[in-house]
Amino acid sequence: KINNLESKHNNDVASITGSISNLTQNLAQLSANGNISFLIEDDIVYFCFNGKKGVALYYPFKNSVLSIISAEASSIFNSSWKVSNSYDNNLNTAWLSSNTSSVQSITFDLGSEKPVYKVDLVLCHSHSQGTGTGSITFYGSNDNSNFKKIAYVDNVTYLPYPISSNSSSYMTLYEGAVNKYRYFKLELDSGTASPGIKNIRFYE
Repeated sequence: KINNLESKHNNDVASITGSISNLTQNLAQLSANGNISFLIEDDIVYFCFNGKKGVALYYPFKNSVLSIISAEASSIFNSSWKVSNSYDNNLNTAWLSSNTSSVQSITFDLGSEKPVYKVDLVLCHSHSQGTGTGSITFYGSNDNSNFKKIAYVDNVTYLPYPISSNSSSYMTLYEGAVNKYRYFKLELDSGTASPGIKNIRFYE
């Protein structure tokens, strides 16, 4: 049995090694044919195929918070819960949407295309709704019209506002491949009504 396992292991290793070798040869051939290239732009290394910029292969994560120029939302609960509360770095304020629907959106303008590596935020919703469980869909755009879906996060908790002391911690909405956009939109679904944000941070 041990001999059989060793033989299977050796065959698996040989198969994987062969696959990697074939992949390397194929990439080399494509590169030689001019299909594959690499682009360095603003310290970001991009993989390109047939002249089209693709995914970012490397980005020097600076861990610095980007400035938000402005934001617009699908609705506000009232003037006390204005949109700018969502990025004022004050956990004692919040943007709350109206109670007309459990699904609401908010779009942040960073002023110009910025390489975003990570997004943290503190969620909330109307105190009358109790604790809600829902989702967030995250998009990016450079014209504030055509948005590309970046991520979808399910089973997130929306805590009622005012918020207890243990609910003011940031959750990471997104962390990973660099997304370089000017506008970032969040579609919030609290499962009940009036989803909102206490604070949000975009990192480069």
